[in-house]
Amino acid sequence: MLGFFFKKNFYDGWDNVLFIFVPNLILDVFFLIGGGLFYLGTKVNGTAGIIIWGCTVLLVITAGSILSLAWAESAAKIADYESAEIKPFFTSLKTCIKDGILYGIVLFAVLLVSAAGIIFYFRPVSGATLPFIGLMAGSVFFWIMLTIISALFWYPSLRAIMHNPFKKSIKKCFIILFDNIGSCVVLGIYNFFLLIISIVMVGLAPGLGGIGLSRVNFLRILLKKYDYLEIAEKEAAGKKPVFRNKIPWQELLKEDIEITGSRSIKSFFMPWKE
Repeated sequence: MLGFFFKKNFYDGWDNVLFIFVPNLILDVFFLIGGGLFYLGTKVNGTAGIIIWGCTVLLVITAGSILSLAWAESAAKIADYESAEIKPFFTSLKTCIKDGILYGIVLFAVLLVSAAGIIFYFRPVSGATLPFIGLMAGSVFFWIMLTIISALFWYPSLRAIMHNPFKKSIKKCFIILFDNIGSCVVLGIYNFFLLIISIVMVGLAPGLGGIGLSRVNFLRILLKKYDYLEIAEKEAAGKKPVFRNKIPWQELLKEDIEITGSRSIKSFFMPWKE
């Protein structure tokens, strides 16, 4: 399953690399605006500067959230082997404003609580070492917040594929995470790798677009498991156990494997010669 995911996601990203630049470029613009506002905050003393910094972070996160939801809609079409176009992406931005703002506020609140908690639990104490109980409490707090953030990152993909209401989608984010912890850890490491490349590439590639596409592709594959389990449990009707850890991925992904196919290195750089 993971091997097919990495191959398909690479193919999809390569085939749509120019389209992926679009949300990345827009987000880069907001980062530039945010950088300017942050600099302005350094010129203002006291509470006013802190307010400017806070509003700047909220602005960038909200803009990124709206872009993530709109891009996820396009990424869902790419994952389903449909042709994605730029115009529908900009059109979908309008429909993503409400949920994007809600999503951005939730992320900002979680980030704020995380920062406050880490500062509180791990703040240096003059002339004393950090108490063991405080260290334990801080560690538990850190992992709780990391879990919440990891779950929330599934929202754009879930919204684009399932189109559930906001609260229901947020609930499903945690279900996906806790039911697929191992796979989610692998995806998290992969996304972190993409993030490092994005920083080197100044956000142009793979950036928001590449990371968003990977999550849509990954979720699309994961949902096949739940379709299979639903059918298997109905057929079993309690007469025999259904083993959730024994998913016939080769069978479930047979059609996708055939459509995706395999490519040579030459086909990536000189497709007209294939």
